[in-house]
Amino acid sequence: MNLSPFETFTPLNGGLLGTAPAIFAASTTDDEATLTKPGYIDDLYEQKQIKELDWVFINYSNKQSNLFLVKNMAKETDPPSIQLIKMIDPKPPTPPHEE
Repeated sequence: MNLSPFETFTPLNGGLLGTAPAIFAASTTDDEATLTKPGYIDDLYEQKQIKELDWVFINYSNKQSNLFLVKNMAKETDPPSIQLIKMIDPKPPTPPHEE
């Protein structure tokens, strides 16, 4: 079974579908702009492998890693449009001001 463009996709907790959010780990060589496009993981949603508000730790672009939230961006009357929303944006600390 093809699980979207992920090279790996692994559940990290034993949550039941339809209950508390599940947590997954995944990896891909795609960049952040690609993996955050609407529809990138629609097939996983359609196959009921993930649901809205699940969390996915993703290693991407061969060097990046981050936490993403699964979110349905469609209006109520439209078909699902599943998108990964980046939740953490670590930045290096600001250097102290030199006097």
